[in-house]
Amino acid sequence: MAAYGSAWLTGPDRWANSFMAYVSTDPSQAHGIAPEAESLGVFKANRDAPFHRWVHLTEGFSAKLVAQELRRRPDVVCTYDPFGGTGTTPLVAAEMGQTAAWAEVNPYLQEAARIKIAAACAHIDEREQAISTLLELLREDEPPSPAHAPESPIVAANISRNFFEPDALADLLGWLHRFESLSGLARRIGLLAVTTSAIQSSNMIRATDLRRRTARELERKRSSACEAVRERVRMMVDDLRETPVASGSAVLVSADARTLPDDFGDVDLVVTSPPYLNGTNYCRNTKLELLLLGLIRDEAGLADIRSRSVTAGINNVSKRIPEPNVITPVEAIATQLDTCTYDVRIPKMVRAYFSDMRIVLRETRRVMRPGGQLVLDIGDSRFAGVHVDAPELLSVIAQEVGWELEGVETIRHRVARDGSPLCQKLLRLCSP
Repeated sequence: MAAYGSAWLTGPDRWANSFMAYVSTDPSQAHGIAPEAESLGVFKANRDAPFHRWVHLTEGFSAKLVAQELRRRPDVVCTYDPFGGTGTTPLVAAEMGQTAAWAEVNPYLQEAARIKIAAACAHIDEREQAISTLLELLREDEPPSPAHAPESPIVAANISRNFFEPDALADLLGWLHRFESLSGLARRIGLLAVTTSAIQSSNMIRATDLRRRTARELERKRSSACEAVRERVRMMVDDLRETPVASGSAVLVSADARTLPDDFGDVDLVVTSPPYLNGTNYCRNTKLELLLLGLIRDEAGLADIRSRSVTAGINNVSKRIPEPNVITPVEAIATQLDTCTYDVRIPKMVRAYFSDMRIVLRETRRVMRPGGQLVLDIGDSRFAGVHVDAPELLSVIAQEVGWELEGVETIRHRVARDGSPLCQKLLRLCSP
């Protein structure tokens, strides 16, 4: 693991070299997109990266992309991500000795990112204390189900929803109770180990959307909750032992990318991937973790998070979201959808999405230094046969609120549910 960390942070810039070899080539040529470029927009590479691998987010992008952009801009002082997710951008910046900030609406993802960054930046003495405490706990017998378990939001939800078999939930709650009795970094890492073990020991599966396992999937052998938690803790301990201490820092500045503090500014670089306009319910996908940590009292609590999120999914459409601003090129697409859509919420979602993103782009532009750059990873969508070219529309909107478009790069080909070709692109925007 140490070898990985060293090569990544201080070794030859293999990622940037590979990427530059790609972007100098016309992506329309027959040989297509280089594998190195395709890996930039997906989470897959993070599954082997220390600290990044602690939380899997299918919708996330690669740490390679952030590292590449930071190496291209050695003058960067502050890096920002308005859609922080599990903290890929601020964590990479901290690992590379930079100052970073992020915004994120989901309270579970907020905490997951904080824990990863705190662990990566923890002094060696703090790491050793956490390692000792965690390993000592692993040597103890499997924890019993705590007396206060019936008070947990996940217990009430499980009675009607059967997310977990009784033994699996009891084990998770037992570990949660045991880790809550600790303090400091060990406590935070332990709690994250429990929540990141929840899906694999449940009756649910996260395959883009969170859904119930099929009968065939339920027949497959799954790790017990105790095995899953122990495995996660050991992996986290390995990263604490073998990865160099990050010398940078990162801070959460807002729970809403549309509203940033007045005293936050002087950003040099933004590397981000907004929610795609694809109907995925980014909030619902983490409901087990939110319930386990008591961050929501019941599933109705998801509505509040959705109402404060950028409207990217059908379930975000409600009377609680603001009335969207009319954006002429967006209206042309939404009007088509009005006449042919299979769900009346889809054109409303499209209008609200770009209206929300306009506010994000304007607010991000406000905090940028002159000459600062925004690198935005986004893909297009298709609904009822109508193509929604999100990269193109966001390019137009960004320029309307003061950004200059430097370039657009295709990094990955995708396919819509109806078989139509889609693609994932990087928008490069500059603050003049």
